[in-house]
Amino acid sequence: MMVPTVLVDTSVQDPGSDSPAFRRSFPAALEVFQGHYPGFPIVPGVLLIEACAAAVGKVHGGAGHWTGVRSARFLMPVRPNAEVVITVMPVRGKNRGSDYKCVVATGHDAVCTATIVYSEQYSSVEELRPTEWAGDAFAGDIKKILPHRNPILLIDRVDSLLPGKSIVARKAVSANEIFHRDLPTTDAFPQSLLVESWCQSAGVLVSTETPNPDVLAGNVMLFGGMRGVEFHDRVGPGDVLVHHAHVERVVDGTAVMTGHTVVDGEAVMTVGSITLARRPAGELTGH
Repeated sequence: MMVPTVLVDTSVQDPGSDSPAFRRSFPAALEVFQGHYPGFPIVPGVLLIEACAAAVGKVHGGAGHWTGVRSARFLMPVRPNAEVVITVMPVRGKNRGSDYKCVVATGHDAVCTATIVYSEQYSSVEELRPTEWAGDAFAGDIKKILPHRNPILLIDRVDSLLPGKSIVARKAVSANEIFHRDLPTTDAFPQSLLVESWCQSAGVLVSTETPNPDVLAGNVMLFGGMRGVEFHDRVGPGDVLVHHAHVERVVDGTAVMTGHTVVDGEAVMTVGSITLARRPAGELTGH
């Protein structure tokens, strides 16, 4: 299965302590590595975030569910066969009883930090930003733009594209997909992959004019971080995700994006901001 159902393996410290910690391993046999940056596979950042959410769920005692990400930063790539330790700390202060700060580390090096929101119910959406676009639907090959392949290529079609400004793209969720292979067809589409699918839409938008699906040369697109991501409903087989992404600003090869995802016209996720950075391949591979 692409996304393991057990996202936290064992406790390192007592879940009832002030700063409980959990182990999570990413063996090279995980099928996600077949299609995530072929030639130099790395752990998708969204799986690090989902592992944080799973750790928070254990601390939270199973009451409620993962409803958002206040903020997250990805500090360095994580390679196959890595084992990480996730430390969970409740965020103190007014109206922050449902917030938990997580630090993901390999050895002494932090690779990701995230503040996870864990609540009893989803929040509502008051207003969605309209999508600006002009021109025809994108007719290019997504595989010539993104460094993603099966089973982690998570957009099917680009409906409309205004280069440098906005995109509308879609993903049809199917019970036949690999992450549902060992799960009931009634199970929800993983929220981590909902974020990943949206990010791939954003990746097409910022890379259309300078595509580079080769992660061993040129400038490679990397997930830098996110703020204000909220989940508003479950997604399941048969649903069609329609992603809307907008460029807020671009500075030195780093794009800050915002947007949302709807199913049948209803918002299932809103994105405060997500950062995508283009960096030389050598920074990824170490050469």
